[in-house]
Amino acid sequence: MAVVDPFREAATLAEVLFDEEVAAYLKAQGFGNREGELHPIVYVGQAPEGGNAIVVREEGGRPPIAGGHSDAPVGERRVVSVEVMHDDYRAAKAVGQRVARALHAKQGILSSVKVAWMSADSNLVYLGKDPDQRHRFSQLFSATTKPIQAP
Repeated sequence: MAVVDPFREAATLAEVLFDEEVAAYLKAQGFGNREGELHPIVYVGQAPEGGNAIVVREEGGRPPIAGGHSDAPVGERRVVSVEVMHDDYRAAKAVGQRVARALHAKQGILSSVKVAWMSADSNLVYLGKDPDQRHRFSQLFSATTKPIQAP
């Protein structure tokens, strides 16, 4: 049996880009399209220094869902955190609440995955100020996803 090098094996878009897909969905919902009091820019992975921001990060998850007559995975269980950073406490909290409304109970197609269900795993949590004196709020969301199969 041949040994497969997992670092050279091609990864599917669904395996790599779920946090980017959530960020793109937030942008499509009007978040991060322009800088402004209630429109912080959406980033993936790491926050920039200074400025208002929404940062989406994939945070582990749970084992894949197996089903049918085989142990082959039929879906992935993903967890993303969404952190809002803003100079104004009330604006940061308001944006965090809007993000929660946009993602909680989300179902449907992102770009390369189908979201069977997304839900908030935690309440919106205040994390204090970062070194740039921005107020930080964070929330975790779980999603059950399935890659979209080509016809």
